[in-house]
Amino acid sequence: MKAFRLLAAPLFFLSIVAHAQTAEQPVKGADIIMIATPDSSARALVTFARFLQANGIAVDRIDKELLSITTKPTVLTKAAYASEATYLVIASPGANSLLTVTGKASTEVLNRKLNFPASYKGAENGTPLAAFRLMEAAATAYPNGKITYKKQP
Repeated sequence: MKAFRLLAAPLFFLSIVAHAQTAEQPVKGADIIMIATPDSSARALVTFARFLQANGIAVDRIDKELLSITTKPTVLTKAAYASEATYLVIASPGANSLLTVTGKASTEVLNRKLNFPASYKGAENGTPLAAFRLMEAAATAYPNGKITYKKQP
């Protein structure tokens, strides 16, 4: 019986770790990342602002009345062309806040500025996907947050 417990304990632990690391994959064209948090809206905004900054995204403003974060333009180093992105985060009010993250990317080609939503589509080094990956990196760092991806209609 003791040998069974010694074998069962590591297997049980591995199943918990594997389940905790399993994340939903984005659907093609996803342009919204939602993070279900265990925190109040005010705390969720401050916490997420730290993860934005840790991923090289400068926060422009945290508005605790509108429950939102706006960012300064961030250079997309993974994009093939000179590109930048800005992000908007909106928190639902109250406890267990839901953060909704969207982004807008832009690039200049032949002296013409092109704008795109940050989205899960296109080439890996394309502007929309590079912007999406950057906001995804910040979102997946949120402690005990459950990530879901949505596509705007």
